[in-house]
Amino acid sequence: MKKTKSTKPVTTIKPTRTKAKLAAPKTTKQSGSSTPISKPKGVKAKPTPPVINQTFNHSLHMNILDKHPQKNELMNVVAQQTTNNKLTSTTDTEISIPLSTISLMDSFDAYINITFSGMLSQQNTILLVDSGNTCLIIPRYEDIEGLPDYKVLGEGNEPWGSPAMIVQGPILIPTSDGGTFTINDCVFYACTGGPRTANFGTGCISPWNTTVVENVTMQSPLSYNTEYPIAVFNYEAVESIISDSNDLHISNGSVLTLHKELPSGFSLFNIIRDFKWMSLMPNNLWINGVLTGWPGNNYSVAFIDTGGGPINLSDPNGYIYPFALPDSVVCPTWSSTSINCSCTNSPITIQLMDPYYQTFWMYTVDTQKMPASVQGLTLVACETNAYMMNQQGMNIGGISALFMDILIDYQSKAVGFKMK
Repeated sequence: MKKTKSTKPVTTIKPTRTKAKLAAPKTTKQSGSSTPISKPKGVKAKPTPPVINQTFNHSLHMNILDKHPQKNELMNVVAQQTTNNKLTSTTDTEISIPLSTISLMDSFDAYINITFSGMLSQQNTILLVDSGNTCLIIPRYEDIEGLPDYKVLGEGNEPWGSPAMIVQGPILIPTSDGGTFTINDCVFYACTGGPRTANFGTGCISPWNTTVVENVTMQSPLSYNTEYPIAVFNYEAVESIISDSNDLHISNGSVLTLHKELPSGFSLFNIIRDFKWMSLMPNNLWINGVLTGWPGNNYSVAFIDTGGGPINLSDPNGYIYPFALPDSVVCPTWSSTSINCSCTNSPITIQLMDPYYQTFWMYTVDTQKMPASVQGLTLVACETNAYMMNQQGMNIGGISALFMDILIDYQSKAVGFKMK
């Protein structure tokens, strides 16, 4: 039965002024920002998070090509375009890795090429770049079976459930200047049966996930090279990455840059410890300039996504979804697995906070800067949003990465932002 919504507009709810923070982690220094952020009005109290079991889960990411009839052909085009991306060069202090993107309407995916040591032909394996996942999964163990530099540590199921070998060995990534960046001793999954997963997990969590093999953890592949512990995702201009049509659009102007030191201009925040996904905490949310009161005083998380679609959130206390939203639009078909959803194309302003220190980051997603055909969706707010994996909170969505660069510091267990 279709839910009848009230015509009552979203109202401003004045937040409380008490402030609280979680116990600071012992293994990290206090996170600050290169540009100081003043304490905003209305900082709400945040209760201590519940204890959450550390187990593998599906990614937060919706893959555009999963069910596309021309998936294989499109992946070959992506692999070739990524190889030809020579926009930037590698230096002694940073390494530039080309990315390609595929967009469809209001969503986009990023892809990376990798190769393996000892292969007779340096055939590229194209993988989805996914910060909602925290490990490397290649689709075919057969491609590396018997290669001398790869050691099988055991076998089990990768996060999506496919059977896989747990392998340790070097991962070779082509760089923008024609060279190769090598990640030695990377532990990863290599699928032995279907459905085959191809995923380059870039998410950072603490602690890392364990495996069925004793004393073996599974980490993001970028975290293994400690000489370059910082990754910055810099997607090209939104008008280039998102097509002004209903057709798939492939672009090769995006870059993943690895740094030895923290680059200038970024504000840095600690990720939530003992949690399954790379996350901060949401503090406030505005729709079309109006403060909504969400998320209230309940403990909430903000998943940090580096690719994908609009902002998604769960709203069990009814701050947003029961009301008629400004610039309301029809919700996408994929929201049918969620409960009681409202959708809008209004500008969305988000205030994120460090879970351990009173530091904040605020930014606005305004689709007026995007092509006309994809200005139709910024936020999917549901009583229960299926893409929140039963968590209270929000996924900032890949749309956020089109308005700011996103940094991951694997050594300090932090994420950073810088407006484009």
